[in-house]
Amino acid sequence: LALIDGKPRTLFSETITPCVFEFLPRDKFLSLRGVYPEIETALVVHLAYSLRQTLQFIEETTIHELRGRVALRINWLAAGAAAEKGLPVEISVAQADLALMVGASRQSINKVLGDLENYGAIEARYGAISVKSLEKLKEFAAETEQAPGRS
Repeated sequence: LALIDGKPRTLFSETITPCVFEFLPRDKFLSLRGVYPEIETALVVHLAYSLRQTLQFIEETTIHELRGRVALRINWLAAGAAAEKGLPVEISVAQADLALMVGASRQSINKVLGDLENYGAIEARYGAISVKSLEKLKEFAAETEQAPGRS
């Protein structure tokens, strides 16, 4: 976003492994946009994708209680790999990271993961989750939908 609108950065990233990055100054990026108009289309598509992800997150946090948010987030993390490789699929995610994704404590995530294991949707291990059924994750989440005006 900062590269596009010139305002301060809104997020930060942390790498898990050593990485090498190249820096593109904003003025050079703006000149590239002028030379290659297809960049504009790519930016619009990417921003639309980001907006959809944000709206999905807002929907999850307003419609589902914690158990459903966890199930939906695990489903989201696993869906791409499952489409390529089939099930079960293992995703590397720490409980603390999953807690940050859904706005909860690590301890409450631990309990929900146990419930999801008992439901037959996943198998949780240290630092990883093996997803056995995307359908069961969706069913589990659907059971947690809240009616409008109900908390």
